[in-house]
Amino acid sequence: MNEELDSRTKLIFLLHFAVSALFGLTMLLIPDFLVELYNTTLVEPNIRLLGGAVVGYGVGSGLAYLASNWEQVRIKVLMELPWTAAAAVVLLWLLIQGEVAGLFWLNFGLFALFFAAFFALYWRYELAPEPSTA
Repeated sequence: MNEELDSRTKLIFLLHFAVSALFGLTMLLIPDFLVELYNTTLVEPNIRLLGGAVVGYGVGSGLAYLASNWEQVRIKVLMELPWTAAAAVVLLWLLIQGEVAGLFWLNFGLFALFFAAFFALYWRYELAPEPSTA
Protein backbone atom coordinates (compact mmCIF):
# COMPACT_ATOMS: atom_id res chain seq x y z
CA MET A 1 0.00 0.00 0.00
CA ASN A 2 1.45 3.37 -0.98
CA GLU A 3 -0.83 5.66 0.98
CA GLU A 4 -0.07 9.34 1.44
CA LEU A 5 1.19 10.30 4.91
CA ASP A 6 -1.22 12.37 6.98
CA SER A 7 -0.31 15.17 9.39
CA ARG A 8 -0.48 12.88 12.47
CA THR A 9 2.04 10.52 10.93
CA LYS A 10 4.35 13.40 10.08
CA LEU A 11 3.97 14.73 13.64
CA ILE A 12 5.22 11.42 15.05
CA PHE A 13 8.35 11.68 12.90
CA LEU A 14 8.86 15.32 13.84
CA LEU A 15 8.52 14.63 17.58
CA HIS A 16 10.85 11.65 17.34
CA PHE A 17 13.39 13.79 15.50
CA ALA A 18 13.22 16.50 18.19
CA VAL A 19 13.47 14.13 21.17
CA SER A 20 16.28 12.14 19.54
CA ALA A 21 18.18 15.32 18.73
CA LEU A 22 17.82 16.60 22.30
CA PHE A 23 18.94 13.40 24.02
CA GLY A 24 21.36 12.22 21.34
CA LEU A 25 23.25 15.49 20.98
CA THR A 26 23.45 15.83 24.76
CA MET A 27 25.00 12.35 25.02
CA LEU A 28 27.30 13.06 22.12
CA LEU A 29 28.46 16.57 23.03
CA ILE A 30 28.11 16.95 26.81
CA PRO A 31 28.01 13.41 28.22
CA ASP A 32 29.25 14.46 31.66
CA PHE A 33 26.05 16.45 32.16
CA LEU A 34 23.88 13.37 31.62
CA VAL A 35 26.15 11.10 33.65
CA GLU A 36 25.76 13.45 36.61
CA LEU A 37 22.05 14.12 36.05
CA TYR A 38 21.18 10.42 35.75
CA ASN A 39 23.74 9.30 38.32
CA THR A 40 24.81 6.58 35.93
CA THR A 41 27.98 4.63 35.36
CA LEU A 42 27.84 5.02 31.58
CA VAL A 43 31.29 6.20 30.57
CA GLU A 44 33.17 7.35 27.50
CA PRO A 45 33.08 6.24 24.76
CA ASN A 46 29.88 4.26 25.45
CA ILE A 47 27.65 7.25 26.12
CA ARG A 48 28.95 9.12 23.07
CA LEU A 49 28.49 6.03 20.89
CA LEU A 50 24.91 5.65 22.13
CA GLY A 51 24.38 9.36 21.50
CA GLY A 52 25.57 8.94 17.93
CA ALA A 53 23.12 6.08 17.39
CA VAL A 54 20.24 8.11 18.84
CA VAL A 55 21.15 11.08 16.62
CA GLY A 56 21.24 8.73 13.62
CA TYR A 57 17.76 7.37 14.35
CA GLY A 58 16.56 10.93 14.85
CA VAL A 59 17.95 12.09 11.52
CA GLY A 60 16.09 9.18 9.94
CA SER A 61 12.88 10.51 11.46
CA GLY A 62 13.69 13.98 10.18
CA LEU A 63 14.04 12.57 6.69
CA ALA A 64 10.83 10.55 7.11
CA TYR A 65 9.04 13.77 8.05
CA LEU A 66 9.95 15.11 4.62
CA ALA A 67 8.57 12.03 2.83
CA SER A 68 5.15 12.00 1.24
CA ASN A 69 4.01 8.36 1.23
CA TRP A 70 4.20 5.14 3.25
CA GLU A 71 6.62 3.32 0.95
CA GLN A 72 9.19 6.08 1.53
CA VAL A 73 9.10 5.62 5.33
CA ARG A 74 8.22 1.94 5.72
CA ILE A 75 11.80 0.75 6.35
CA LYS A 76 12.29 3.53 8.91
CA VAL A 77 9.27 2.34 10.89
CA LEU A 78 10.46 -1.27 10.64
CA MET A 79 13.86 -0.21 12.05
CA GLU A 80 12.27 1.65 14.94
CA LEU A 81 10.12 -1.26 16.13
CA PRO A 82 12.91 -3.55 17.43
CA TRP A 83 15.05 -0.60 18.59
CA THR A 84 12.35 1.06 20.70
CA ALA A 85 10.95 -2.25 21.98
CA ALA A 86 14.36 -3.57 23.05
CA ALA A 87 15.33 -0.28 24.68
CA ALA A 88 12.04 -0.13 26.62
CA VAL A 89 12.37 -3.75 27.80
CA VAL A 90 16.00 -3.31 28.89
CA LEU A 91 15.24 -0.06 30.70
CA LEU A 92 12.22 -1.56 32.44
CA TRP A 93 14.29 -4.54 33.56
CA LEU A 94 17.06 -2.29 34.90
CA LEU A 95 14.53 -0.09 36.69
CA ILE A 96 12.78 -3.07 38.29
CA GLN A 97 16.14 -4.48 39.41
CA GLY A 98 17.08 -1.08 40.88
CA GLU A 99 20.22 -0.91 38.75
CA VAL A 100 19.57 2.58 37.36
CA ALA A 101 18.34 5.85 38.83
CA GLY A 102 14.63 6.68 38.88
CA LEU A 103 15.10 9.37 36.24
CA PHE A 104 15.47 6.53 33.72
CA TRP A 105 11.66 6.13 33.95
CA LEU A 106 11.55 9.13 31.61
CA ASN A 107 13.65 7.27 29.04
CA PHE A 108 11.59 4.12 29.47
CA GLY A 109 8.41 6.13 28.93
CA LEU A 110 9.76 7.79 25.80
CA PHE A 111 10.90 4.50 24.26
CA ALA A 112 7.60 2.81 25.13
CA LEU A 113 5.64 5.75 23.73
CA PHE A 114 7.58 5.79 20.48
CA PHE A 115 7.27 2.00 20.17
CA ALA A 116 3.50 2.37 20.48
CA ALA A 117 3.46 5.24 17.97
CA PHE A 118 5.57 3.39 15.39
CA PHE A 119 3.56 0.20 15.89
CA ALA A 120 0.37 2.19 15.36
CA LEU A 121 1.80 3.50 12.09
CA TYR A 122 2.76 0.00 11.00
CA TRP A 123 -0.70 -1.25 11.92
CA ARG A 124 -2.43 1.56 10.07
CA TYR A 125 -0.45 1.38 6.85
CA GLU A 126 0.32 -2.38 6.72
CA LEU A 127 -2.01 -4.48 8.86
CA ALA A 128 -5.34 -2.70 9.19
CA PRO A 129 -8.06 -4.24 7.06
CA GLU A 130 -9.20 -2.25 4.07
CA PRO A 131 -12.55 -0.54 4.64
CA SER A 132 -15.31 -2.40 2.87
CA THR A 133 -17.30 -0.60 0.21
CA ALA A 134 -20.41 -2.74 0.42
